[in-house]
Amino acid sequence: MNDWKKELETEYTDLFRYCRGGISVGDGWRHIIKGLCVMMTEDSHVVRSSADEEISDTVSFTQIKEKFGTLRIYTLNASEAQHSFVSFAEEMSRHVCEECGKPGKIRSGGWIRTLCDEHASQK
Repeated sequence: MNDWKKELETEYTDLFRYCRGGISVGDGWRHIIKGLCVMMTEDSHVVRSSADEEISDTVSFTQIKEKFGTLRIYTLNASEAQHSFVSFAEEMSRHVCEECGKPGKIRSGGWIRTLCDEHASQK
């Protein structure tokens, strides 16, 4: 596992508690996912039971992967605002190289991927 993935999963334990398979994307999207984690936790909420015992009703990821060249993020307990954050992150990934984080575009020819010119020429 890449260090940045492990660090995010450790720093945002609640967000990743139900995430199957961890983060399954290239290093170029790390800043998109990090920013999403920040936004998701800023908008999280907690419900208290009648015994004043804290019950977490916070959002969590169930899967983070690449599909058809873009980031796909599946969640549990997401608010309307958090769904908007996820949609924004997925849309951003259409314009960022999954390998290096430079500006990119969706490329076809075998697997569909979002890559910069440099990484597209290495395919």
